[in-house]
Amino acid sequence: MLPFANLSGDPRQAYFADGMAGEIRNTLMRIGGLKVAGSTSSAAVREDDAPTAAKKLGVANILTGNVRQTPSTIRVTAELIDGRTGLAKWSQNYDRTPGDVIKVQTDIAENVARALAVALGASAIRALAAGETANVAAQQLAFQARELSYQFTESDFHRSLQLIDKAIAIDPNYARAYALKSFFASNLAGFGTTPADGAKYLREAVQHARKALSIAPNLPIARSALAYAYQLSLRLREAMHEHRIAFSLASGDPDVIRNYGWTRSTVLGETKEGLRLVDEARALDPLNSASHSAHADVLFDARRYADVVSYSLQVRRESPELFKLKHLLGHALLMLGRTREAALAFGGNIVGEALLAARSGERDLAFAKLAQMRSRDGDMASFQYGRILAELGDKDAAFDALDRAWDIRDRGLAGLKTDPYLDPLRIDPRYAALLRKMNFPA
Repeated sequence: MLPFANLSGDPRQAYFADGMAGEIRNTLMRIGGLKVAGSTSSAAVREDDAPTAAKKLGVANILTGNVRQTPSTIRVTAELIDGRTGLAKWSQNYDRTPGDVIKVQTDIAENVARALAVALGASAIRALAAGETANVAAQQLAFQARELSYQFTESDFHRSLQLIDKAIAIDPNYARAYALKSFFASNLAGFGTTPADGAKYLREAVQHARKALSIAPNLPIARSALAYAYQLSLRLREAMHEHRIAFSLASGDPDVIRNYGWTRSTVLGETKEGLRLVDEARALDPLNSASHSAHADVLFDARRYADVVSYSLQVRRESPELFKLKHLLGHALLMLGRTREAALAFGGNIVGEALLAARSGERDLAFAKLAQMRSRDGDMASFQYGRILAELGDKDAAFDALDRAWDIRDRGLAGLKTDPYLDPLRIDPRYAALLRKMNFPA
């Protein structure tokens, strides 16, 4: 689906047009029977004609349009185009007052579904508005907060929280805003300098997701947010439960599918099903770097290191803007014994360098890197210490580090079942004991 264009000539209205496109996409994803390309991929083909965009995205139809706005009137032109022929299947103009924008979005979604011959029952139509807002200003703030969070920096997450709080102040019943706030808080937990900092943010993330669900129990993004917060808190059984619910509610949402598939692979070790799911998400969102990272990550979980290398190099060669696989490429090369190439791929990453030294038998260098990490990160990198010490063959020290990781709820432990660097520990009874202590899902 193409984002709507802002053709008013006023750059201040860009967020308005993009926000409408995003909310229409969210609505369509909640209609059973529709598969909708993800927002990142859709935005990447904004300037292409419909057949070209359809080919890049691997979709049959393209929804496009534009928005013009004056102080008193909004005109929205929407058009559903056959991606193969470039011919219009359906089009409609909407002239509304600014307060009717939310209604226009729902109208477009319903009409597109009908144009694609997807039956809409009364319950489905009612579900379209659940968890959303009727206030345009709140919607625009949520859109801005979400876009800013994609920078993945601590300062941008804090700014995203400020924006989403403004949206909630305007509409306290905006469930989607609470779900987004949960994601922002979960991500900020990773920037904590002490275990207490991280735990505080994750408690807040759970609270925000539950608030969203108290307003809209079937809002997929809220279920995904709760699953994410639980997963980072190492409440893994609860995380899988919420992931499954989210997937059942929005099986056409690439973000939900990708998260579910990656979790099934990394947490449960179900790499075959995980790969099927992340590849389904990749088909829906092929121009999103996260789709390619998830595919390579699951291949790594499956010990398919040569496939990780060939796929990573293919992405770097064909779509360098989507290449976010540098460190994963380094780990795959290291597992294959291609140490010189691995060192180049790690590019100064101290964890990668420590593991490389350990695997290469350079024990003094590995312990020196480990000491640097302890000086810099304290207990916060306990899971990484466990991986390095396992590679060095110091099982007692490795288990001490992993036990400390559990004490502080180090999120890295979610990969305890699948991380290949921990293979030297798996036959030790302490490994099984740690799995039991963590109450891993069966």
